[in-house]
This record gives sequence, C-alpha cells and structure tokens, in this order.
Amino acid sequence: MTYFAHSPINTFPVLTPHHDMTHWHLTLARARTQFVVECQGSDIVIQFNQMKAWQVAKTVAWSVWLLCAPLLFMAGLTGAIQAFYYEIDEALNPGFYRVPVSTPALPAPELITRLEAAHPELKVWYIQSAARPGRTAMMTTEPRGTTPLANDTFYVDPATGREVGARLWGRCCLERENFANWTYELHHSLTIGEPGRWLMGIAALVGIAACITLLGQGARRRDRRSLIAAALALPSLVFAVTCVDMNLADEVFKPSVSLFSKVTPDVYTLRGRMTGGFGERRLSYADALYIGKVEGLMRGYGDMVGELYYSYGYNFYGMAYGYRDPSGLGNHWLYLDGQTGRVIGGRFPGEGTAGDRFIQFQLPIHSGRIGGTLTKTLVCLLGLMIAGIAAFSLFRGYRQFRALYDRVRTG
Repeated sequence: MTYFAHSPINTFPVLTPHHDMTHWHLTLARARTQFVVECQGSDIVIQFNQMKAWQVAKTVAWSVWLLCAPLLFMAGLTGAIQAFYYEIDEALNPGFYRVPVSTPALPAPELITRLEAAHPELKVWYIQSAARPGRTAMMTTEPRGTTPLANDTFYVDPATGREVGARLWGRCCLERENFANWTYELHHSLTIGEPGRWLMGIAALVGIAACITLLGQGARRRDRRSLIAAALALPSLVFAVTCVDMNLADEVFKPSVSLFSKVTPDVYTLRGRMTGGFGERRLSYADALYIGKVEGLMRGYGDMVGELYYSYGYNFYGMAYGYRDPSGLGNHWLYLDGQTGRVIGGRFPGEGTAGDRFIQFQLPIHSGRIGGTLTKTLVCLLGLMIAGIAAFSLFRGYRQFRALYDRVRTG
C-alpha cells in the first residue's frame, strides 16, 4: 500500500508502528508533523495532525528560497565577473581599448560628427572620452529609423576618429566580444528585459529576508553554526540591499528610503512630471560641452568632461566631470536643458539629504568601486560565495525531495 503525504521539503518521513499494531504513525521528523494511519477492521482511516504556524512558515520560506536559488546563483556568479568587467573585457578584446599614441585627442563633438557621417543610419547618444593617451574613445548609438543596427557600440581612435572596433551591446553569448556585455545583461535582467529585472529584484528581496532571518537566529541561539551563518549573512545583506536599488529603484528602493528621509527626485523623474513637453533640441553637442565646462569651472568641478550624453526622449544633456567609474562615490554630474542650456539638475556625491547620500553609496558598493581594487576583489568573492550557497541549497533540496519521493513510492 502506498501512502502519499504533503510535507515540508526539509523533512524526512519515518513510518513506525503503534504498540498494539493497529496504528501506524508517519512522522515527519524535523517538522513534527504527523500522519496517523489507523486500521479499523477492513477500513483504513488517515488522520492529519495540524501543523503549527511556525512550521508552515518555515516550509513556505524554504520553498520560496529554493525557487529563488537559481536566480541568486546566476546573480552571484555573474556579479563576480562584473566586479572586474573592464579588466576581463580588455583582456578578451584589447583592440577595443588600445590604440597607438599619436596626436592629441579631437573634441568629443568632432568624434561624434565623424562617426555619424560614416554611419548615416545611426545617431550617437553617448560618448566616453579616452582616459589617457593610447586609449580609445567609446560611443553608443541608436538607429535613426526603425531598422535595427548591426552594431551599436563603437570604439575609435580619439586622435583621428578612425573606427577600431564595433559590437552590439548584449549580443549572446560567449564570444570574446560579447562575453562581458552579455553577462552584464544576464546579471541585471536575465537578458529578457523588464520581466528579468523584476525577477532579479524579487530574488534580492528574498535574499534580504533570508539574511535577516539568519542574523536573528545568530543573535538568539548563539551556537557555532548560527553564528557562522550570521557572519556570512551580514555582508550578503548589504549586497542584497544594493541589488534592490539596481533592479527596483523607483518601484521599491527609493519609496522605502523616503519613509525615513527625503529623497531628491532625479532628472528623469523631474522631466517625467513636466506637462508642457520638453521643447525642441537647440543645443548641439559642442554647445552643451562648452556650457558644461563653464559651469564645471564655476562650481569647482574642473573642465574635464569624461562622459557626455543626450537623452532623445527627455531633451537634455548629461555630463560627468572625470573619467568613467572612478573609486569612491563617483563623479559630479550636471544636466542641461536641450533647448535653453540651463542647468536642470545634477548628481553631487556626498551632498544632499541623508536619503540622497544613502542612495549614492549603493552603486559603488554593489560594483565594488567604492574602495578600488580591494573592494572589487571582496565583491567578487562575495558573489562567488552567494553562488556557492545557492548551489548547495539546490543540491540539498534535490536530495530531500528525492528521499521523500523514494520513501513514499516504496510505501
């Protein structure tokens, strides 16, 4: 005779006879959930003892964790790779980053003009200047019409505008030119866009709940196993919080932070609230760069604009004072209206409300750039640890399910 029982996935069934051999107790040892099979003549009566609330909660939590474990494994593994994105990408594609040292670099607007002239089917929306002699400038583009581009990211010699490399961002999968960008998209959105972004954000929320639970158990029990789990949970909790900001910033993170401190709206939020439209684009890249340099000198940021972009959807320019992805909290940013050239916002590291400053820490911590190579190495190791914990959880869950299935099947 086969008995089937719905049971917690972290339990093992044990079938034992009652002393008078008329009752058989199927006990799920760890959860203390009991199925009583009673023989009454030719009839068999099965009684189910009600599970306690904490037992149900434990079962549900473990089930949710197992459902999210594949996502956390993916996030941890790809996050470890992304901690050294530029180093890995340059090692795989040195031609995208290095050029012979020659004459001084051309202005960014001139490089944009030359690339758009060579490729009339596209328009440049972002340029990253060369960090030093012998390095390339990078531009990202979008189509002028509806025809998809074969390549949307271009690397050029900053002294001549000569194209030295091109690729399509996020193209699958493991080829040298695609690996780093594809793993970035896999890390952020599973390469499926908005649904993937939400899934990764939800997985991060589950990770936060798991870390808080482990910290609570460590504080309550204080045995060796609980304390080790709590020690691993603490850095994982910090990292999980940053993951929510990366994936669900507007939906979850900023509204949560705003409960404790005012959060200054970013330029996209402010533009989105405008009801009269954004006006016409009257500033060229050269105009925006000139105004940006003047504003930078007036504000004490200097006139070195390392990144420059134009938002076609919201009609404004953004520029960073310094080269991309420095250590610490990052560069100062200013945003200029594309019609009038007036400053409409900015990003000022270390300034603003307590909520603003808390949010400013999230990306540098998440990427590991906050402390340079040391913190990037720690983030890489943390990602590998999270991937390892998720893989172990899946293996353990599989063994428990298999053991329960085998016992039920054999009666």
